[in-house]
Amino acid sequence: MILHETKSIQVIATEKSGNRKIGKAVQIWIVPRSELVTESRRNGNDAKTQCKGCPLASNHGCYVGSYYVDAIQRAAWAGKKPRAKNRQQIVDLVKGKFVRFGAYGNPSMIPISLVKLICKHASGWTGYFHDWKLLPFKRAQAYAHYFMASCEPDNYAQAKALGFRSFVTRNPSMPVPAGLVDCPSSRGVTCSDCQLCCGTSKPARSVSIQVHGYQLKSATRAIAL
Repeated sequence: MILHETKSIQVIATEKSGNRKIGKAVQIWIVPRSELVTESRRNGNDAKTQCKGCPLASNHGCYVGSYYVDAIQRAAWAGKKPRAKNRQQIVDLVKGKFVRFGAYGNPSMIPISLVKLICKHASGWTGYFHDWKLLPFKRAQAYAHYFMASCEPDNYAQAKALGFRSFVTRNPSMPVPAGLVDCPSSRGVTCSDCQLCCGTSKPARSVSIQVHGYQLKSATRAIAL
């Protein structure tokens, strides 16, 4: 279902997850409207729009397979993904379900009113936004209530000083930063069961995870300290 769109992006929800780490979830993708994700990675447009602020953008280590997202886009462009006609259709889609915001892209590109609506009716959610350091503070703070500030070890302290909970990606050779908890996915716990990554709406420690995915070598280089 297409939840929201502008001249530059589409926000698309799917109801199936092929990611075993996530568990059963409604997944929300923030994608460019005029080009496939694979193309936007090649030409660097992803770093200017849906993936702004992420050092893994533009084929520098993102763990999300672009061709999988391309297929979702093509289905939407072909009219196989219905557009939400009203708020109630969105509520019906997410009610009582776990929601993964930003299966691809920064969920801070979703209107905060829509984020609030979805979180109100979902059984739980997870989300991360990498452009927290680029947004005006009040806007970043509003999204940080729901989403984790996606960080690297060199900017985690900045997010902490702003009062945001963080999700810190680290290289395999690094230990878990002091005061953070290692992502429970390393012990086989799914996101839908864990539900730690829901911003400041939950008073819990920030979380860290090792870089992972099919571009592991590139990701390790991108966040090397």
